[in-house]
Amino acid sequence: MPQAVARLRNRSPVSSPATRGLNLVHYRPGAGASLVEVLVRATALGGENCHGVQINATTGTPWPPPEALREYRERVRPRRVVLQVGGEAMASANGSAEEIARRCAEYQGLVTDVLVDASEGMGVPLDAGRTARYLEAIAEVAPEMGLVVAGGLHAGNLAALLSPLLPDWASASIDAEGRLRDEEDRLDLAAAGAYLQAALELLD
Repeated sequence: MPQAVARLRNRSPVSSPATRGLNLVHYRPGAGASLVEVLVRATALGGENCHGVQINATTGTPWPPPEALREYRERVRPRRVVLQVGGEAMASANGSAEEIARRCAEYQGLVTDVLVDASEGMGVPLDAGRTARYLEAIAEVAPEMGLVVAGGLHAGNLAALLSPLLPDWASASIDAEGRLRDEEDRLDLAAAGAYLQAALELLD
């Protein structure tokens, strides 16, 4: 599923719009499918310009088996593996930032980034206070993991929703989907372009 992604601040010495985006294949694991085999196939379908995969939350099993991700990385060696921590994952930890961080720490060396995303593509606005608590807890126990935030972001609300996270979390990334899609559930290229432009203006 297409998504628009931008970095709050690029960690590399060279910063440009071209280096501040990620091309990821998004996959929501389903019943009966081998997670390893599907991720291997998805990465191949992504082609040479694919940076890796994002594993979205699945109803009933919001935390994928670490051993499956270990095998996938050994076979494919992707540049990026993003783990979405969605609403069900948060609920499984009773909303505890410390428990969510502990669970995320189990994926150190297996995922490169953790996406804190209670909205899960439904356009629900980001809760900056709760998000900041999760980011702080994860960063404390897994400082090498990249951090990503999402939640109803679009050009019109980017400044209002992200400003409470700045400058403390300016090294994180941002992700948007639900509010960038049209009534047919297709990516609205005009909305995506406006979002990326607003992100660059706000975060540079």
